[in-house]
Amino acid sequence: SPNRTGMESSFETPPRPACLENLDVERLKSQLIRATQELYERGLAHAAKWAGELVCDMDLDENADSKLGPGKGKIKPDSPTTSASAKAMSDLTSPISESERNAVALARIYFDLRQYK
Repeated sequence: SPNRTGMESSFETPPRPACLENLDVERLKSQLIRATQELYERGLAHAAKWAGELVCDMDLDENADSKLGPGKGKIKPDSPTTSASAKAMSDLTSPISESERNAVALARIYFDLRQYK
């Protein structure tokens, strides 16, 4: 229907860019987890924070809705793309979820940056 300017208003979602059509969410998340660890180890805490925030946002998106379908977008513990830090973290005595491990890693980075939330 026309709006005040007389033009048609459309609330359609824009088409998804072609570069995102074949996006491997599992691989991207695995690379971000690895980058977070490597950046932190190199003392690049602000860059590690940025990568860690992206990982945690991906965790929130996975938990909020399951648009990707069952099993999509999740890293399997025995997957070859799982980072060494994620495997090492899985050896903790109490079993915690991957998203909890990611949140703890980000909290550690915030603490080291003295950005208490």
